Amino acid sequence: MIDRAMVGSYEVVADLGCGNGYLAIPLAEKARMVVALDAQTEMLGALLERASGKQGDVLRPVASELPFIPLKDGSLDRVFLVNFLHELADKRAMISEISRVLRERGRVTFVDFQKKETVMGPPLHERIDEKDVPALFAGFELIQRFSFDEFYQFELSKR
Repeated sequence: MIDRAMVGSYEVVADLGCGNGYLAIPLAEKARMVVALDAQTEMLGALLERASGKQGDVLRPVASELPFIPLKDGSLDRVFLVNFLHELADKRAMISEISRVLRERGRVTFVDFQKKETVMGPPLHERIDEKDVPALFAGFELIQRFSFDEFYQFELSKR
């Protein structure tokens, strides 16, 4: 997923709903800075415990109840939103916040479960159909789309 996103070493990246760092830690090997946001401070603590060396220097844990992102306008080059948007009642508010914190031409890597029975994932009624993603991200340009049996990945750019 990270390789498909082609994260640049100059990028300031946010991992929204980072949990214990499944993505944030490997992102810290690629990006200049990784802002790891999660509502659970225990998860952020676990993230820091797992990080080592350069990873720890690059990671910036932030406790935040999403969809609110406590960062300045235009402060990010990229946002990773992985297997999380389906959990939010107000998806548009989350996308609006993402747009606010991204710089012009900033990118979103959006990954979620296919809307069909899969080995793991949320109940079907919570899932976002892949065909509905472009309309959700109005104001973003589709750069690339990857579709797999279990999940999909969209690379989008803020217009």
